[in-house]
Amino acid sequence: MKNITLFISVFITLTSLFSQAPQKMSYQAVIRTNSNTLLVNKLVGMKISVLKSSSNGTSVYIETQTPTTNSNGLVTIEIGTGTVVSGNFSNINWADASYFLKTETDPTGGSSYSINATSELLSVPYALYAGNVVDYTGGTGISVNGNSISNTAPNLTVSITGQNGTSVTGAYPDFTVSSPVYIGSTGISIASNTISNTAPDRTVSIIGQNGTSVTGAYPNFTVSSAVLPKIVSGSTGGGMAPLINSGSGFSFASVGTGRYNITFDIPFSSIPTIIGSVNNSNNSQISLEEQIKISDITTTGFSVITLKGSGTSLLTLTNNIPFSFIAIGQ
Repeated sequence: MKNITLFISVFITLTSLFSQAPQKMSYQAVIRTNSNTLLVNKLVGMKISVLKSSSNGTSVYIETQTPTTNSNGLVTIEIGTGTVVSGNFSNINWADASYFLKTETDPTGGSSYSINATSELLSVPYALYAGNVVDYTGGTGISVNGNSISNTAPNLTVSITGQNGTSVTGAYPDFTVSSPVYIGSTGISIASNTISNTAPDRTVSIIGQNGTSVTGAYPNFTVSSAVLPKIVSGSTGGGMAPLINSGSGFSFASVGTGRYNITFDIPFSSIPTIIGSVNNSNNSQISLEEQIKISDITTTGFSVITLKGSGTSLLTLTNNIPFSFIAIGQ
C-alpha cells in the first residue's frame, strides 16, 4: 500500500464583504505520496470538523466532501457547502471561544479516513462574526463610543403636581394621576371630554304688571318696579286709655286731657302727610262742635288734641272724642 503524506495549506477568505455575513470559507491542501510525489487528478474523501475551545474540543459542526486534486496535487473546497453530518455552520458564534479546524482525508476517495490534521483558526474566520455586528447610533441621552455605551442623562428627580381637580399619588417611577369625574345635570351632556348644552338658547319673554316694567332683550333684561306709597291708618274712641278700633302699624298714648301721641311701629323715610277727622256720626248733640288738631308731625309719629264746645272761643280740650287718621308717605 502506498504511503501518502498530506501537506496542508489552509486559506480562509470571505466570499462577500457586504450585506449578510458569508457562511462559508475556502480551504486548500496539497496531497503527496510517501515518496513526495504529488497525488494528481485523484478523487479524495474528506471529513471536516469545527472544534470548540481546543484541538480536542467538542465538535460544533461536521461535514464531508469528495473533491478532486488538480495537476499540482492541490485540493480546494469551501467549508460550509458540503454534506452536513451535524451542526449548523451559520449558527457558530465565532466570538464565543477559540475554534480549531480538523480535517480527515481518505486518498482513495472513500470514508476510511487515514490522514488527520488539526489547526487553530486565527483572526480571519472571525470576519464571519463581523457580519452580525450592528452599527449602533446613540439616541437621546445615550452615547456610543467604540464598544462603550453610556447614559448621558442619568435618572433625575421627577415631581408631578395636580391642579384644577387633578390629583397625583404614588412616587417615582410609579405615579397615579386621577382627574375629577363630572356628571351632567339638566340640560348638560358630558361625553368623554366634551360638554354639550342639550337645551340651547330659547326665546324668553318677560312682561311687567302692576307697576313693574321690563326693558332690554335676552339675555340682558332690566326689571323696574314703581315706588308705592306707605300708608298707615287707624281709629280710636279716645279717652284716657284709648283703644285702637281699627288699623295697625301704630300705637296710641294719652298724655293729658284731650292730648294723644301716635307712634308708628316702623318710621317713614320722610315726613308723611297726616289727615284726621272726628267720628261723630252717632253724636246727637249736633249744636256742639267736636274737632281735632294734628301737630308735631315727624317720621316716627305725631300729636293730636281733641276739642269740644259751642263756639270758637268756647272750645276746650276734652276726652272721649272718637277720631281716625291716615298717614301717607314713603
